[in-house]
Amino acid sequence: KLLREFALDIGLSTEFTLLSDIQQTIILQEVLNRADFSYFSPQHDPFDFIDGIKTAISRLKDEGIDSLAFEKSLKKQMPNVGEDMAAPMRDLAAIYTKYSALMKAKNSLDFGDLMIKLQHLLKTRESIRQQICGRYKYVLVDEFQDTNNIQYAWLRMMAGPDCHVMIVGDDDQSIYGWRGAAIGTIKNFAQDFKGAKNEFNLSKTFRNDLAILNLANVLAGKVGAQINVSVPALTARDDAGDGLIKSEVFVDAESEAAAIAKHFAPIWNGATNAVLVRNRKQIPVIEAALHQARLPVDVIGIGGLMSMPEIVDIFTLLKVIAD
Repeated sequence: KLLREFALDIGLSTEFTLLSDIQQTIILQEVLNRADFSYFSPQHDPFDFIDGIKTAISRLKDEGIDSLAFEKSLKKQMPNVGEDMAAPMRDLAAIYTKYSALMKAKNSLDFGDLMIKLQHLLKTRESIRQQICGRYKYVLVDEFQDTNNIQYAWLRMMAGPDCHVMIVGDDDQSIYGWRGAAIGTIKNFAQDFKGAKNEFNLSKTFRNDLAILNLANVLAGKVGAQINVSVPALTARDDAGDGLIKSEVFVDAESEAAAIAKHFAPIWNGATNAVLVRNRKQIPVIEAALHQARLPVDVIGIGGLMSMPEIVDIFTLLKVIAD
């Protein structure tokens, strides 16, 4: 929203397109087709590297490093790097530069660009930064442990002297490390925001009964000991029940689904019950087993037809062709 509002101030069109993952892949394929690279060469089948290249570029953007900054940094480091490392790094820098140029020509941005362009706006346009700061008197950031360095930099630049900042997070938990989340942000908050005070420890859980909570505390303690981190135990709500945990092992997805249906069939009385799945692939198998047991099923949380991966891929490809 901020980028569209101030797009012209940093050389963007207000009509820029935000690319999907599939569209990024297509543009990277175009880059690889147009140029020769010493490492990502045809004999190496460069398309095998596309996911890795996308991840590398995304990590650079998470740290606020655009293609120009990466090239400059690489030139300084090259004299101290062996050729086995220098070749892929040179190619990555060239691909990043060509990818950025092609994105600009297509008036497109990826998710990482949203972050890096906003950082550029806040750093280089002081009057706009002050204008944005003046809009927000109270800022709440949830799941703060999953923010990355560039997002933390935004917060510091956007929080003006009259802004009250509250963060909610768990310094023992970070599920988005693979996407660039930096746990150091939550540990540095009190130091970087000098007026920070009133720290509240939210150690009571209102979600779980005793059996689940006790097991979770045991597992958290063992994991914490392995990585030398003290994990505070959670306490249950006052009216928490005893709870029940049952563990079984199945040879395949079908037998697991059949066991789930067998569990619910005799106890279902019209009340709402839930089955949580590990991934989307389990849904059709479990749904079929429940239907076979004549149990009503309502699948929620997958966003409907237009959010199915196959439909998203087809829709994205059609949009690329249309463009």
